[in-house]
Order: sequence, then C-alpha cells, then structure tokens
Amino acid sequence: MKKFTLLLVALLFITGSNYAQRNFAITLGTRSVSYSGRSIQLYYRDESPAPDNFYTNINLSSNTLYNFGFSFNRFTPDNYYVGFDLDVYFSAYFAASLGASFGVPFYLEDNRRLRFVPMISAGLGLYRKDLGVLENNTTWIQVNDIQFDDYENVSLSLTAIYGYITPSFRTMYQLKPNVDLFVSLGYAITFEGSPDVDFGGNSDGESVVATEELGANNIAFYVDNRRTNDSPFNLSGFEIKIGANVRW
Repeated sequence: MKKFTLLLVALLFITGSNYAQRNFAITLGTRSVSYSGRSIQLYYRDESPAPDNFYTNINLSSNTLYNFGFSFNRFTPDNYYVGFDLDVYFSAYFAASLGASFGVPFYLEDNRRLRFVPMISAGLGLYRKDLGVLENNTTWIQVNDIQFDDYENVSLSLTAIYGYITPSFRTMYQLKPNVDLFVSLGYAITFEGSPDVDFGGNSDGESVVATEELGANNIAFYVDNRRTNDSPFNLSGFEIKIGANVRW
C-alpha cells in the first residue's frame, strides 16, 4: 500500500505542476522483457504449526509488455523538448511508472514538418508479477501472523519499486498545425528495489494480503533447478511506441 501511495503523491505533484504545458501526447507500444532461466519455481515453507513446503511453477509464456501512456510536454524557446510521462504496462507484468523526458529536436532544411528527437527519459515505477497459486495440502497456510482460512489456496505475486533510464530516438511528423504523429524506439534500463512476495487469500472470511521479503530464509526462487534469493525477472528491454501529440 505504501508503494501505491508514493506513486499517487508523485502523480499529483507532476500533474499539478505541469497542467499548463503546451502539448498533450497519448502513446501505445510494446516492450520486451526477459527471464533469467527457462524454468522458474517459487519455494515457500509456511509458518503454521505443521509447516509444509510449497512449490509453484511460474508461467513464462509471455515476454511482452503492452504500453498505454500519456505525457504533458512542450518545446522551449531554446528548442528543447521537455516532457512529464505516465506509463502503464500490462500482460507479462502489470507496471506503472512516472518520469520525465528531455530531448533536442532536429529538422530537415527543406521540411520543417519532419522532426527527429534524440531523447533520454528517467523515472520511478511499481511492478507486480503474478506468480500463480500455492495449493493448500494441509489444514491451513500461515504467513507471518496471518492464518488463512482452512483448506484455502493462496495467490502469490511479486511487487517492487524500480527506477529506469530509457535512451530513445523519436521521429515526429506534423500532420496539422496542432497535431504531430510520432514513432519512437528505445531501450529501457531498469534498476529494481528489494522485491516482496504478496500472499493473497481469505482469513476469517475477509480478503487479506500478507507480505514476505524475498530474502527471508523460508522463501526462494529455483531457476533451472538452482536456488536464488534474487528476482529472476527483468523489466529491461527494447521498447517501441507510436502516438499523437496535440497542442492547445
């Protein structure tokens, strides 16, 4: 909950301080993601009086994120591009990020409608990766002080805050005096914080979430049959976006 609150505060700050920017852009795109192995399982030993060892296989069938985003941006009198961005990603993960972009546009001498913009973007985000379901083989599953209902399975997900830097190259075409169409290609480099594993289920008939640090002794990933306490997922990857930029 603290992670979502942090992002919400940042969103309100960026939106409020940049309401009067000249341009508004909407983007659609895709990003490739990667896994550190071909076979990944999550191991967990629960903390009930009669603990069980649980394993769950992670679905690795998707390695693509789909993007929807928007930004407030403008071109300064010195001919610099400055933008403030909100991006949402879904499919292999769910992720949301807030950041800023900076670029220097270049024009062709005989065609001012065509603009080339080398850019650099940076910011913070939060991702959530669905890990599947822990099947209950005994009376109940216990995570820290939370005891889930008898004979109930528990869903798992991995969450973490991450930072990113994305160098990119954008080509913009002025379709109308107040509308630009663009396509951009970049590579997102991400820096992940310490991830947590969230356990979701019912306790006393109410929906609850328990959290376990990935570095805890009773939890670990197995990547190609080798144990690791690090996240085997990587959000870094090539990214392509198309969009429209509207001036008002």
